[in-house]
Amino acid sequence: MIALAARLATPGFAEALIGSALLMLLVLALRRPAARLFGPQIGYALWLLPALRLLLPPLPGWHPFYLPVIWITPDSTRIGLMATQDIGTEPLTRAPGLVAAAPGFDWASLPALLLLAWAAGAAVLLGVQLARYHGFVRRACAGAARLTVSCGVEVLLSPAVRGPVAVGLIRRRILLPADFSRRYTAEERRLALLHEGAHHDRGDLYANFAGLLVLAAHWWNPLAYRAYRAFRIDQELACDATVLRRASGEDRVSYGRAVLKSAIAPSPAIACALNNKAQLAERVRMMAARRFETTRLAAGGLFALAIAAAGLALTASGAQAGATTPPDWFDQAMAQAERDAAQAAVDAKTLDARSAELEVAQRRSTRIEAAMARSTQVEAAQARAARLEAAQARLAASAAALRARAAATEAMARLPDAQAMEAQLRAARVASGLAREAGHTARAEAIDGAVKASLAAAGVDAIDAHVRTALAAAGVDRIDDHVEAVLRAHGLTAR
Repeated sequence: MIALAARLATPGFAEALIGSALLMLLVLALRRPAARLFGPQIGYALWLLPALRLLLPPLPGWHPFYLPVIWITPDSTRIGLMATQDIGTEPLTRAPGLVAAAPGFDWASLPALLLLAWAAGAAVLLGVQLARYHGFVRRACAGAARLTVSCGVEVLLSPAVRGPVAVGLIRRRILLPADFSRRYTAEERRLALLHEGAHHDRGDLYANFAGLLVLAAHWWNPLAYRAYRAFRIDQELACDATVLRRASGEDRVSYGRAVLKSAIAPSPAIACALNNKAQLAERVRMMAARRFETTRLAAGGLFALAIAAAGLALTASGAQAGATTPPDWFDQAMAQAERDAAQAAVDAKTLDARSAELEVAQRRSTRIEAAMARSTQVEAAQARAARLEAAQARLAASAAALRARAAATEAMARLPDAQAMEAQLRAARVASGLAREAGHTARAEAIDGAVKASLAAAGVDAIDAHVRTALAAAGVDRIDDHVEAVLRAHGLTAR
């Protein structure tokens, strides 16, 4: 098991961020009980703790209770908090509060990357909020009319605001709505101006700017946004308590009416409005609460000091007094880290070699698949060639059949001539016999001479020889055989 403990980013600053986040949790838990017991001013004062922790430098000779650490193993990397005495000795599986982080990262560059990402996020958040605030002030003052200047605070009537708002870190102003004199009674106007003047007198706008800086430092932390909203609520409650500290019951009623008439949407980060809609319920409950005596407020101040001392002591960073070398546990951890880095390099080479073997195997598999594909193509081509040869054989058979049909057709064309000649010769022979029977020998001889002349012209000596010659030309021995051959050629049978 690897054990590498290294402070995140700049060690003291990382510890300050973590410490201030822990103190935000503490204040969120104590703010309401402290406000109920000692007054809203004490609950508001507790919000100094996170800001003071960010400003607190490492204390020489102080041993912190925890440190931010990075634990690296061959399979994973974890980031979290560990007790100082456990660093370098506690197994990873027993280290409390650690969360898994992505492996395979060059953790030597992590501090610089974290610092760069933190600075970029903080600059963006701070720039956006300041741009919103300055844009709001510029629009509100563009068409404003000055009413008066009192104690260095300029009072303006502005059509761009719907309720009294305190603005200005350097040039302090109170912005009033254009219908301020019509919407509010004289007593309500007095109390509203006292409220906004109290914000300037108490330095709440500077506190808002400091809170915005703390929020920018914790831009990545959801807890900081919740803490900032609670801080702004406690600020308004404390300002209300300051205005109403010596107010009569009638003044409290007038003040409550002024707050209800001034309900507006949330104002920019630094400005202080008389009434944010999101804070209305808590502020009304505070107005109905009892007053707090001076002794109770003093006791609350002591309580806040005790909480501040304890919180800062528990989260403070330590520094080696008069020493320039890191502590022993850090040297041991760094030595272990170097050994682990060497082992990681060996593992990386082994992994590279296995990756190369895998690539070779993948290429070989690709070639085999290509050869199999080509073999399939060859088999398909062979099947197509066999089908082509069969088609060619069928075509040759069809051609032979067509030639046989043509020969039979030609023979059939010659048969009628032979049959006609045979009929004529038989008729001539019958006529010759009748002539002899009648005693006309000369006529019979004339008929026989004509028959011989016709047979000589046909190239045969007798009618039977002529018929045989015609049948031989048709490729058969008898006329019946020829007829059957013709019928078979046409796919028929003789009846």
